[in-house]
Formats: sequence, structure tokens, C-alpha cells
Amino acid sequence: MVMIKSKVLNDPFLTFSRVTLKTKGCFTFMARKSLLLLMVLFFCQIAVRADVSLFLHEAIGASGEETSAGHAAIYFSNLCSDGPLNLRLCRPGETGVVISAYPEWGTDKPYKWLALPLLTYLYGVDDGQDIPLYTNGKVRRLLRTTARRKYFKDIVAEPTDGSWPKGRWTEALGTVLNRDIYAMTLKTTPQEDAAFLEKFTQLPNVSNFSTMYRNCADFARETINLYFPHATHRDVLNDFTMTTPKALARSLTGYASKRPERLFNITKYSQLSGPIRRSLDNRNFSEHALFSKKYLIPQIILKQELLVVFSASYFLTGYFNPHQQYRKYANPEIAQLNLAESQLKQPSRKQPQRDKIFVNHFVSPEPPNPKAELAELASKKEAVRLRLFGNQQTWDKYKSDFAPLLQKAIANELFADEKEVTTFFKDLELQSDPFVDGNGALMLKVKAYGKDYQLGLTRNNILSQESDLTLAYKLMLAKINYELKAREKNRESMADFESDWALLTELAARVPNQFAVTKPAQHTRPRFLEHPEKKTFGQKLKKAFVIITH
Repeated sequence: MVMIKSKVLNDPFLTFSRVTLKTKGCFTFMARKSLLLLMVLFFCQIAVRADVSLFLHEAIGASGEETSAGHAAIYFSNLCSDGPLNLRLCRPGETGVVISAYPEWGTDKPYKWLALPLLTYLYGVDDGQDIPLYTNGKVRRLLRTTARRKYFKDIVAEPTDGSWPKGRWTEALGTVLNRDIYAMTLKTTPQEDAAFLEKFTQLPNVSNFSTMYRNCADFARETINLYFPHATHRDVLNDFTMTTPKALARSLTGYASKRPERLFNITKYSQLSGPIRRSLDNRNFSEHALFSKKYLIPQIILKQELLVVFSASYFLTGYFNPHQQYRKYANPEIAQLNLAESQLKQPSRKQPQRDKIFVNHFVSPEPPNPKAELAELASKKEAVRLRLFGNQQTWDKYKSDFAPLLQKAIANELFADEKEVTTFFKDLELQSDPFVDGNGALMLKVKAYGKDYQLGLTRNNILSQESDLTLAYKLMLAKINYELKAREKNRESMADFESDWALLTELAARVPNQFAVTKPAQHTRPRFLEHPEKKTFGQKLKKAFVIITH
């Protein structure tokens, strides 16, 4: 993939093609003109890359607010599909498939699970070049409608009145538009993939969904356990006998940490920038009872003894922080270092025998130093994490460099004030409509101060001739402003941020000659948003309740 979004470039699922060639020996031909002609031929051994991943989705919506359980799905790097209802082994160049279970898909038959290509499942697009820099409710609807007509056209009926088809099919198209996802990955073999495929395809794809004991997490648990028996299980104590996605993540992490040869690593897909409400942390039920104010306050008033029970249960048997584990296992390179570390720590590891010492003939080799090797591995892991996440000094430097750019933009009346920077994501949604241009690229038609403009939404077209540079600069200023103010858990990776920063820097160099295009004649510019969104008292009260009691 060329010119692909940086998080995809750094993603182990998408960096290479479906088949990774690891050369242990190459077809090497050496010819030397001498008395003898020596030819040495080494045959390549081709290793097919294979992984299976548990996708831990953060919680969204009303049910997410009530339980914070979230959702679970499964990704296979070595399995693909020719439609949403069948699985097969991938062909070269394919990037795998995600399968997911929901209670009601809105399909013509009650299917238990549906399959989608990885990018379509994550971002609602088929090509990494089309991943948007910014999304909103209108963009999400367009992407999902387009993807539904391509992948679900034969199983999700198109209403004759042009309305939005009912069902949970929407939640499987462009999931990262709505929430963060942690992909917990274990290495498999092609033989294991083939054996799994044979067993899985014999199971009926008929929904028997039950919130208590046959939910999305149960489906993920059973699927993972077909690969690795007893690798995942429910947490009966902390989830009141149900299976939750977080319990699967915790048990799978424990299973993988004891098997470093599985090269366990975690990738985070961060929710895309925009006004769509940010997703909520995954929680166990006992954890939710402790930290959600709507459950905690009644306990304090009426049942203090429950606090003791929930606290003991969660902190002694159920504590698990997905983001902390992400930082710990955040890269396939770290997985390789963990494997090397494990091999050094093995008690049965044979130490190389020292050569006998003969004076003036042999020199004794350096004795092994496991402590030094372990320290070096630890240092390498920290270097990888620094590259992925940065440190406080790095982020503080970006904040100090960003402040004058933002002040200059406000002085040039690109924004009325700093408040408008924080509301720009929502303002832009209210002032625009998405469309796909002739090249299939996602763009916005924007109404700005009585005139119509266009704004490219991908890295490929945001700097194009059709895209207004001033609006592009404002969008990137708002995006960087959000990232710098977000808590560490909600930020993009350092690589993603640096890619955004490079784009902002390029726009900053080009916009001073362009900002007058959208600047009105009067000196004091009005706010960008001409028609604010009207909210009822009930909507405001509901939002306040959620914020206060979550």
C-alpha cells in the first residue's frame, strides 16, 4: 500500500502483504574465475504468516453506559472470505477477515456471525488510502451505506422507501469510527488455521443469541478455544456468571504470557477524530459497580457491605487494565524480545562449553552473561515503547511548538477564539455534507460564510487542488489540539501523531497566502458555525446525567 494512513503502516496486520516471505537462505549464485568454479545454491524457505486476534471493543451507546462491557470479535490473518457467510484460506495479497456476532443483524436469515475484510470492518473502506482523517455522523452513514451495498446487499434488504435498514449490521462496518479497539494477537501456523477452518465450518451459522450465556463474548471465547483449548474463559465471580469481553482479554493475556513462543502482541486502533462521542473503558461488572457513580452512590447510602465484597472480588481476582497491557505488549518487535528474554531465563538453558585453554594456541571465549543480555533486552523494549508512545518531554515539546501556531491562526481570524477550535469538529459536521469524488475519494462540501468549498478528508486528497487549504489547515489545527489535550490513553500513537504534525507543518507553510479566501471582509470575523445545533432540555439533562454518573 502506498500513501496509507500511518497507523496502518505501523500495524502488523497491514504492513506487509498477506503472505510474508522470510528468507532463511536465498538462491545465491557465486561465480569466481579461478582454477575452480564454485556455485553454492541455497533454497528459500517460505514461511506463511498466520495470526489470530481477539478484538476487544470499548463500550458505546446506552448499553455501554449501563454495563461498559463492550464487544468482542475475532480476526484471522490467514483466513478470508468470498462473502459474509463463508470462510476460506487467504490467497497471496489478502489481509484476512474479521468475524463478529450480534443478537440481530437485520439480515434475511438469523445468522450467528458475519465476516468482513479487515479494513472494511475497522474503517468502512477497502483501501488504506481512503481512511479518513476526520469523521462525523454524516461521514459514518455514507461509509456504512456504501459498504453495506457492497458486502451485505444479498442479505440486508434495501427498504423500498429509502430508509435506513434496521439491524446491528451497522456496528460491523467502520467500528473504529465509534470506538477504540485493542487487537490481542497470537501467532498460529497454517496447519492450525486449516484445522480450525475444518472444525469451524462444520458448525451451524444460526443465531442462538442470549445475553446471559450466548453473547458476543461467548462466541469469541468458543472460537479462540478451538485454536487454543481453555485459553479464554468467563470470570464467574466478577461478571456474575456471564462472559464479558474484558474477561476474555484478561484470560487470553494470562495464557499468552506463559507461552512467549506465540509472540503475543497488542495493536490499538484508536477511534478516529471527530465529534462522535468517545468510547468508554471496558469494565467487569464488579468494577463497574465500584467506579460508576450511579451504582456506587446507592451502595454507599444503603449497602456499604457490598462495597467490601465488590472491592475484594475485583482487586484480588479481576483487576485488568487493557491499556496498560497494550503498552506492555505493544509491538511484534517486543514479542520477539519477550521470547528472547524467556529463553535466557529458562533454567534448562544449556550454557556453551568453554574450550580448553592451550597456552599460545587458544583463547578462552567470553563467559556468558545473562544479566547483561537481559538488561540489553529490557533497554531495547523501552526504546520500542519510546518510539511508539513518546515521553512527557516529547509531548511537552509539541505543545510548546503548537501554541504559537494556534495563536497565529486566531490572530489571522481563522478561528474566532480558542473555544471555536474545540467546537470545530461538530461545527464542521453541521456545515457540511460528505460525498465521494470521481476518483472514489472521500470529501466534504462545506458552507463557509455564504460560500461553498470542498475539503479532502484523506491524506491523499486533503492537499489536492479541489480541497480548500484553509479548511484543511483548520481541521488539522483542531485535530492536533485535541490530541495534545487528550489523556495519554486517548491519544494516537506517536507515529500517527508525527504524521499528522508533518501534514500540519506543510499546511502552515502554504496557508498564509490562502486564508483570505474564506476570510470575510469585516475585520472581526463571525463564528464559522452559522446555525448552531438545537438541543432540547431533555437531551441536555440526559447528557449531564451521563457525565455526572458514569
